[in-house]
Amino acid sequence: AGDNQAPTLLATMLIRGEGGPPSIMEGLSLLEKASASATDAQALLARFYAFGEYVDENPRKAHEYMQRIHDGTFAFLKRFSPEKAAEINYVKGMILRKLADAGDPVEAWRPCIEQAAQLGNAQAKQLLANEPGGGAPKMESTVSGQFTATKISDIETEISFKCMRPWALVLIGVGALMSVTLV
Repeated sequence: AGDNQAPTLLATMLIRGEGGPPSIMEGLSLLEKASASATDAQALLARFYAFGEYVDENPRKAHEYMQRIHDGTFAFLKRFSPEKAAEINYVKGMILRKLADAGDPVEAWRPCIEQAAQLGNAQAKQLLANEPGGGAPKMESTVSGQFTATKISDIETEISFKCMRPWALVLIGVGALMSVTLV
């Protein structure tokens, strides 16, 4: 994903009507084009579709945009501030929660919300506080039947293990096993 933020910023200005009347359709079209290479555009479209902002709510489409951002790795987080990383994790958690509530087999949503709260996202903190059991971390089953980790010291590792797809965790485990046996 590219780092060119200009099209995303222009699209945001068009949608919000900054500097003139709002032009939502033009802004969304520009965002869609920018999403081919810009993670900021992908994150914004994921948010719009997750919460029905400027478009009809569509958690599946939001998930597609979120998957483009994550692409199986979490190296993208290094390009974002902790606040933006918290926002992305919050949006991903909410998308996963909506899909899970609709019966879709997706990975666990709560670890992403917990990570967002840990990074300072106020909405995530409020959501966890309102959940049964309060904000206490808990283990949650993923689609594969494995359990997510609740506390790992390195934030990037924590995000990777909590929000990564189950098949990626298997590959990491196989790689670790191979490196142990080769030593």
